[in-house]
Amino acid sequence: MHDASETERRSNAGARDIVLIGTSAGGVQALQVLLGGLPADLGAAVFVVLHVPEGVESRLPAVLRRASALPVDTAREGEQVRPGRVLVAPSGAHLLLREDRVQVRRGPKENGVRPSVDVLFRSAAMTYGARVLSVVLTGLLDDGAAGSKEVLRRGGIALAQEPASAEYPSMPRNALAAHPDVHAIALADLASMIGKVVAEPAGPAGAGSADVDPDDDADIRLVQEMAVSAAEPARAPLTLPGDPSLYNCADCNGVLQEASSESIPDRWRCRVGHGWSGMALVQAKAEQVEAALWAAVHLLEERALLCERLAERAAAGGRTRNAGQLCRRADEASRQVELVRGMVIPALSPAEDAESSALEESAVSRNA
Repeated sequence: MHDASETERRSNAGARDIVLIGTSAGGVQALQVLLGGLPADLGAAVFVVLHVPEGVESRLPAVLRRASALPVDTAREGEQVRPGRVLVAPSGAHLLLREDRVQVRRGPKENGVRPSVDVLFRSAAMTYGARVLSVVLTGLLDDGAAGSKEVLRRGGIALAQEPASAEYPSMPRNALAAHPDVHAIALADLASMIGKVVAEPAGPAGAGSADVDPDDDADIRLVQEMAVSAAEPARAPLTLPGDPSLYNCADCNGVLQEASSESIPDRWRCRVGHGWSGMALVQAKAEQVEAALWAAVHLLEERALLCERLAERAAAGGRTRNAGQLCRRADEASRQVELVRGMVIPALSPAEDAESSALEESAVSRNA
């Protein structure tokens, strides 16, 4: 005998009733427009991931309630998945779907962020298959691209905001580059498109499963286990598939394993579970370099100041030769400060337009 939730899940097996929305920079305004266009009787459960700083309580549900006809709440561990409401990932935790329940877990970061769009999309695709409709909105880099591809591989539908209508086009542009069946829709038209798709049948259960490579499936399931391992440490794997790479994890400095496949290229993961796309890893390394250069500026400035102070004391004590050597060292450190400052200020601003464009073009060419 099945309980009520299992009966409801089975009865909805032919419906496209799981809507996933992922966004980052510029996402609050985009979400207000999108959710504001959804009807109060929408026959789907809606789940939202927005990148927000950790340690800061998200006010997103309260903001979205004012724009949405659907009730909006923060997702909580163990809640039942049911239609007609919007659940938002809390700050500092991944949002996952498993069976007919919500999971909120502080698993390893993905692409340097938590919550991660890819984590939500993968878990929903694995659980609900063809019932899933995913949407990637405005944002930087490429979180959501691999997840959109996974949604499609399991029979779901993947949409992305038309980049021209996005305040920050990187995330939707990379989702579109990930797979030719990701559809670009203008922000103003997304709500009506979601309503149309939700009203259509999803197709037979398991649709799309034939497109899933068994090896990829095993890897993705392993990744999902790692995403929940913070709450269930005994389930965290000790080894990962793939060969060690030449790169270290930007979160924990552990060795990254090559986790790329034909369907999902340019992916790396460390033993702890932090996952990286190529674009996110490049960005994280740029930020590490910038931090190291600023640390060098600080140390060189200290050296210059210390040499100056010691030179003054040496001169006051009549040690002229010693004072001259210290002055030369202070001047050298000051020149080095200017040199390093000149390296870090113009070239290493995270998310600088020129760098982002180059990374996006590289991603598009790899997937062409």
